[in-house]
Amino acid sequence: MIRWDFPRFDPNDFEALRGQTAIVRRVVDEQRARLEADSSNFESVEEVFRTQIQPRAYGLAKAMLHHVPDNDPRIMMEIRMGDFRRFKSDDIVMIDWPLSKETGTEHLRTILEKLEALVGYLPKS
Repeated sequence: MIRWDFPRFDPNDFEALRGQTAIVRRVVDEQRARLEADSSNFESVEEVFRTQIQPRAYGLAKAMLHHVPDNDPRIMMEIRMGDFRRFKSDDIVMIDWPLSKETGTEHLRTILEKLEALVGYLPKS
């Protein structure tokens, strides 16, 4: 699915990307704890996922993927022309996947793992 409703982050504002990732981490940890404590919380957790976590994680991943090298298995290059490149990433596909009751806590954990890995590609500021 192509998302048009996600926040855009500047790929070169490294501190903002790190800070926004920390915010997502906090919200995901809160929602995972709610889901683990009582599965009847799924509907409200899913709402937070759709409206807060997923759009922000998607935007962060899109911005941080700009720092992943061409030959890294995290991306699949489609076009490379000078400084322009178009690529696909399973990270984006996974983040864009709907939250399910059966795998919700694992899905949230995986999103955090993907974002933390992408933060590792950012230049040290």
